[in-house]
Amino acid sequence: TPVDAIAAIPDIVGDGSMEMVVGGRDGSLDCYSGGLDALMFICADIDGDGLEPNIADLVYLVDWMFNDGPEPPVLAAANVDGLNGIDIADLVYLVDYMFNDGPEPVCE
Repeated sequence: TPVDAIAAIPDIVGDGSMEMVVGGRDGSLDCYSGGLDALMFICADIDGDGLEPNIADLVYLVDWMFNDGPEPPVLAAANVDGLNGIDIADLVYLVDYMFNDGPEPVCE
């Protein structure tokens, strides 16, 4: 989606960083915690280590989803199937990509 506006707002989630609000030409509105860093991420880099997707990202996602582990530093990076929200489908998509030559992650 082409972007028409980006704005920073004060911390509303309590993580100590500014939030970025992005408005798309299609009327969409997304909010990213982590300031500008949240807009510049590697899709499926769920643990935020700056590396391409690897087994550590898969483990991090499983830990967050099923063991009350830490939230991914950039939630958008965990939406690997590009659909609404983060759910079991993202986990299956990432496993398929990593182990079955499935389609590349498409975080949106």
